Amino acid sequence: MALAINLCAPGHAAEVATVKSRELKPYSDALTGFKSTVDAHIKTAVILTDDDPDGKAAIGQMNLQKVDLVFVLGSDALRAVRNSVSDVPILFSFVLDPETIIGSPEQQYQLKIRGITMNVPPEEQLRMLTQIAPGHKRIGIIYDAAKSAQLAERTRVAAARLGLSVVEKTIAEKQQAIDAITEMSGKIDAFLMLPDTTFISKESFQYLLLFSFRNNVPIIGLSDKYARLGALFALTFDSEKLGKQAGELATKMLAGTDTEKSLYVDPQHFQFTINIKTARKLGITIPGDVLNRADEVYE
Repeated sequence: MALAINLCAPGHAAEVATVKSRELKPYSDALTGFKSTVDAHIKTAVILTDDDPDGKAAIGQMNLQKVDLVFVLGSDALRAVRNSVSDVPILFSFVLDPETIIGSPEQQYQLKIRGITMNVPPEEQLRMLTQIAPGHKRIGIIYDAAKSAQLAERTRVAAARLGLSVVEKTIAEKQQAIDAITEMSGKIDAFLMLPDTTFISKESFQYLLLFSFRNNVPIIGLSDKYARLGALFALTFDSEKLGKQAGELATKMLAGTDTEKSLYVDPQHFQFTINIKTARKLGITIPGDVLNRADEVYE
């Protein structure tokens, strides 16, 4: 099922509202990319300010029911917009767990919601691992099946194509994360962080780092932040290029030429970050050609 809706009559300049959860550089970079791609009148609001902590005033002033499309950046912005409009297409980004905000796929189709995920395709992450540490064949993942079952399956398929195997643990509560990590001792050669909000927390990552160094198990980080903190490497999306990708998708939605069957699309452009200090601790030598491709190197 595709979301193909002709929103703009010929000669009519599209009206697009952009709503940011807060002022953050990645949001601003994405918005720059978006504006450079979309031919429309664009107005912007930031919610969750000191003067407007729940965003109601900012949303109310924008009169979102009168625009042709809303581009949302961040979970809080998506939640505020989702509760404020019912018949205006929404395109979201920078939302880690959208289903908890917008409901089932059927509801998303009815609400005309599309989004660009924060997921780096596991194919890309695992392929990079085989170039950095080809002997690491058993890949650990931990996730909440209610949130990340599809991504876990995609990871299994990607691993099998590369001659790797997946060792997995499922959890239903954050408190189970530490035990799940411990149970992987001796069973995995590397650990892939999935963008799962049940698993990811400050405490679980700190314990995962300890596990990593004790067991010589490199971590494929979820973002540049985790590579800086001690994961071996991370592939992350480029915020401005993600904004341009969102602009291209918005243009198709406005013109009624969006024929994608999936509600979500993955980012198309990535940045490669590697932590040399972590590699040394784990006894991993980074090939020179791989190191030369890195956008950011932590030493």
